[in-house]
Amino acid sequence: MSEAFLQILLLLAYLAIGLISVTFPIYAICVTYFRREFWESLKEQKKRVENLKENISRLMEELSGERKDSERFKEIERQIKGYKDEVKKAPRWAYLSAAGVVIIPVGALISSLILTCIGIYCYYEGLENVVGFLTGTSVVLCGGAIWSLCKTVSAVEYAVMRPAPSIEFGVCYESREKSQTIKVGQESTLSIGVAPLEQNVENVSVRIFVPPEIEIKKCRYQHVVQPEGFRLPGYTMIIFDKEFAVKNEYEGIEFSVLGKKPGIYEILVEVNGKGISQYGTNLLVNIVE
Repeated sequence: MSEAFLQILLLLAYLAIGLISVTFPIYAICVTYFRREFWESLKEQKKRVENLKENISRLMEELSGERKDSERFKEIERQIKGYKDEVKKAPRWAYLSAAGVVIIPVGALISSLILTCIGIYCYYEGLENVVGFLTGTSVVLCGGAIWSLCKTVSAVEYAVMRPAPSIEFGVCYESREKSQTIKVGQESTLSIGVAPLEQNVENVSVRIFVPPEIEIKKCRYQHVVQPEGFRLPGYTMIIFDKEFAVKNEYEGIEFSVLGKKPGIYEILVEVNGKGISQYGTNLLVNIVE
């Protein structure tokens, strides 16, 4: 038997041992991004699956009007199969999990190492067919583990380059509406509720920008009129901060206003929090006679 088989088996053994030694440090890095990527990927996957299902439904309708022996029929079938495979595709966060980084690759590498050791023993026993089979199987297992680790490294790179996660907030009036009507020249109360809709958020900071056509009469929160040179000159900025916001629990921000001029005006609400991107939305105020 050629000595090349022995050298290959030894290289596979060294490779398996080396890869096993790096999986745990890689997992230590992955844990940092796992939680964030889990939620972000979940939102992305939900949108992607909805789009893919729409495409599948559209293609199925087209397919019903085609002859089975036509090229168009075969092309549509290929597209449908591709979309269905895409729906079943593993989400990116799976490659950052303990299973994706440690359990599956290490299991494959340990199996490869055991088969390599058996292959070395069989080499000296002169069992050529067995050595060839074990060498091929070991190569496949090592290749699978390397592929899995490469996907993990790619997922880590994507997580590092991703901006802060976006969290959707519920922002509305006390009536759960996005608009409210008040009378001109009459003092009215506005109560704006803010709540994270996806998860708890730390160090929440809410900024409410009220247009100059609406005068702030009473407000127990810090507020200041934006001077010239700022993004919204003339607007009154109300500042509300909270250390911890619980998912789906609305925090009411109440203040009294006086409408100066009839019309429909927008109140800009911006929400920031620890480790998340800024969320912004507008509420309408309809000032009537």
